[in-house]
Amino acid sequence: MPVEQQHGDNVDTNTNIYTNDGAVSGDRTIALADNYINFTSTATTGTKFFRVDSSTFNVDMVNNRVGIGTAAPTKSLHINSADGGAIKITDRNTRSRKNFGF
Repeated sequence: MPVEQQHGDNVDTNTNIYTNDGAVSGDRTIALADNYINFTSTATTGTKFFRVDSSTFNVDMVNNRVGIGTAAPTKSLHINSADGGAIKITDRNTRSRKNFGF
């Protein structure tokens, strides 16, 4: 999907978010059918390979770790929360809730 980028007085319409930084100007839907979106990395060091909003969600592909609320997970699943119970499980049918804090 082309993304327009302004370079001085010129507008580059051959730029896309897969090869250059750009801005998405609206919601996008990806119809996957029975396909997957695979994120791969050949990196051998570091911890930031797939992330959402810096430390909201972070996948460390080198060490096989997932972080929620942390940019550098130290365990297979690392949850960092400042609001008490870091895990909330809700039964959608009964609306019962269980909060767990460790």
